[in-house]
Amino acid sequence: MKKKLTVTLFLCIGFFSGKFKQKITNWYLSPIVEEVVFVAIATDLELLDSWLTTQHIPSTSANRLRYQIYQEILALHNIEQKRFEESLTYYLASSLEQAIKIYTAIYASLETLSLPLPST
Repeated sequence: MKKKLTVTLFLCIGFFSGKFKQKITNWYLSPIVEEVVFVAIATDLELLDSWLTTQHIPSTSANRLRYQIYQEILALHNIEQKRFEESLTYYLASSLEQAIKIYTAIYASLETLSLPLPST
């Protein structure tokens, strides 16, 4: 009886630790950014585009500045450009329902940052 319990315990530990290790490895190596992080980055990029639109900067200068700040935003979130672009495809091009969910989250994030309009 003691041998059966020991063997069973050994097999369970091996089985579950292997699955746990695989989950951790898949998460770490996943090319897709977590949804919360993706929404945060997309929110930052929307704010960047809005700010650039209001600055009346010539388009060539605005494009260079957009790219530079885009890289800084990705660096701030510790995300490589390729990984973000793969996530962009996953979240916004894989299905309409997924895209609507993400855009709704981005809108909600932007809405929390907006100031109330003064009443007249």
